[in-house]
Order: sequence, then structure tokens, then C-alpha cells
Amino acid sequence: MAPHPSPEQLGPASLKVGGLEIWVHGREFPEAQYSDDGNWLRISAHCGAPGSSVWTGGTILSLSELAAWRSQCEQLHGGQVDRAALKTGEPELCAVIERIEGQEALRLRVEIALEGQAHSAEFDLEPSALVQIIQQCAAIEVNYPIRGAETG
Repeated sequence: MAPHPSPEQLGPASLKVGGLEIWVHGREFPEAQYSDDGNWLRISAHCGAPGSSVWTGGTILSLSELAAWRSQCEQLHGGQVDRAALKTGEPELCAVIERIEGQEALRLRVEIALEGQAHSAEFDLEPSALVQIIQQCAAIEVNYPIRGAETG
């Protein structure tokens, strides 16, 4: 397995919250205009905590999954829900933000699974982190608009 580039080599992450960093490298199929293939992103994802550094990447995140997480973060920020989950169609990456009962603080749980291994880490977040996530997701969506979205 080839080593992953360092965060310094990749430059600023497209999305960063707690110890989770995601770099978007582009669409898997840049010419595809329909939703099945046109919305998959090639990414690198890193989760770092004291004494731990775990990477995954590839075509494991779709724009619709990212947009759903942004929407859930908006609802969490507005107090309509207590949880926002980035669950990808691939098992390699999952990120869940939950309100800590009785507090205004939030907890981010990141799970990365690869090659028969499962890694998880938790990070406490301030409520303001939701605004940053929403803005970062929206910026990705501006750079990579969802293709083939149904209207109605």
C-alpha cells in the first residue's frame, strides 16, 4: 500500500472539523452528467488524534451524501435534531455529530474502516463548528454541483 501524502503536501483540507480532514480531488467521472456516476468524488480523508493517524481515500463520498450531512448540520444547529450523520455508501468513512445531553457542546465520532481494521475517534466540538461545516460543505457543493438531481 502506497503511503498517503501528508496534510502539508495536500494543502488546506476542503472540510475540516475536529480531527477529521477531507480533501476533495475531483469527480470520479468528470464527464458524467447523470446522478449515478456524476456525483462521486475522489477524496483523501484523515482522522488524527493524539497518538493516532488514520487515512482512507478513493471514490468513497457522493455529493448527495455530503449535501444530506450539510442539511442535517443545519437542522442540528437550528435545534430541530440532535444528530447529524455523514454516512457514505462505502464503509470506509462515517462521521456523526451528536448533541451532548444536558450541554450545548457537541461530540464528533469519526469511524474509518479499511483492510479489515476499524478505527474510531471522538472529538468535542463547540456549536460554532456546525456553521463551519455548513460553510465548507456548501463551498464543495459550489465547486461540484450535484448532477442529475431530480426536480419536482
